[in-house]
Amino acid sequence: MIVNKKSISVQNLYIPPEFCSDIPTLFFDIETTGLYWKRSHLYLIGVASLEGGTFSLTQYLAQKPSEEEMLLQEFTAVSASYERLVHYNGEGFDLPYLAHKYAFYGMDNRLERLESVDLYRRIRPLKKLINFSQLKQKDVEIFLNYHRKDPFSGGELIEVYQEYLRTADERLLQCLLLHNAEDAEGMLRILPMLEYLRVFSGETKLDSSLLDEDRNLHLNFSYPGYELPRELELSDEAYRLNLGRKEGKLTVQSQTGVRRLFYPNYKDYFYLPLEDCAIHKSVGIYVDREHRQQAKASNCYQNVNGTFLPQPEAVLSPVLKENYQDKTYWTLASDELLIDREKLEKYLQAMLKGAAALKN
Repeated sequence: MIVNKKSISVQNLYIPPEFCSDIPTLFFDIETTGLYWKRSHLYLIGVASLEGGTFSLTQYLAQKPSEEEMLLQEFTAVSASYERLVHYNGEGFDLPYLAHKYAFYGMDNRLERLESVDLYRRIRPLKKLINFSQLKQKDVEIFLNYHRKDPFSGGELIEVYQEYLRTADERLLQCLLLHNAEDAEGMLRILPMLEYLRVFSGETKLDSSLLDEDRNLHLNFSYPGYELPRELELSDEAYRLNLGRKEGKLTVQSQTGVRRLFYPNYKDYFYLPLEDCAIHKSVGIYVDREHRQQAKASNCYQNVNGTFLPQPEAVLSPVLKENYQDKTYWTLASDELLIDREKLEKYLQAMLKGAAALKN
């Protein structure tokens, strides 16, 4: 078995606060000769951790298939000092594969007792939002302007390993180690992607607000305690979102027309077909019976003409809809909505969450 150690400086890398905590965290990646554990074997494990300003990587490579159990033993020994595992799509492949191997050798699988952070699953909500055609680790790395030296995919590396077993060619060994090292280092470099999720979950601070002449709403905001890895611009018919490294701007497009203000307790109202509106029974009793009918939830409303802003949640009052079944809420684009800063902050958070939901 070959043990290879490497370290890289992280002084110029942005590490999200989540990974600067006191929780002992181990990054890992494995290489195998196939996807099915019964017909393949584990030949390389790379494990890494953040230690101060250094990312320290140790790789264990089997020089023959019979050393597979030794790799598992080394991994067990190393992981004993950690409480959290970080991986890319490990829930889909690495961890189930290792679980089968541990069971095969009758070994205790302590990995099941560690907190698991699957970067692939964490980042997946951003796939459509950022228009990733795929969500391979290399695709995310390229988005963040990190380009590998390694030319091989994991599948192509199998043939490289088999050739290395036959020839013991040092150049092939370096190819194997490089691929695994860049998988591990790549995980470190894509950690900042998680900060986009904080924006779309509403972890923002409203800095200023403005209604322009067309009644479009402009909200300027910042990200308390974190920053984004690169600028991003997103747009929809309802909004335009510009995300800078440390602050963003949301422009919400207004619409002019008619929306409906639905009343609760429709049983207390009459619907007037000729006026296309509902009135309370305390007033409606004075309307001729032939011109009124018992209101239903779907027609218990008042029509409102004006200019409106969409809201995915009923945050700003008045709350209006185009029709009873409409899932989008609206509110009047009036200067009064700028007064209540707390509600406007909730509106911003709802719009950011809604922007992510529209793309998924």
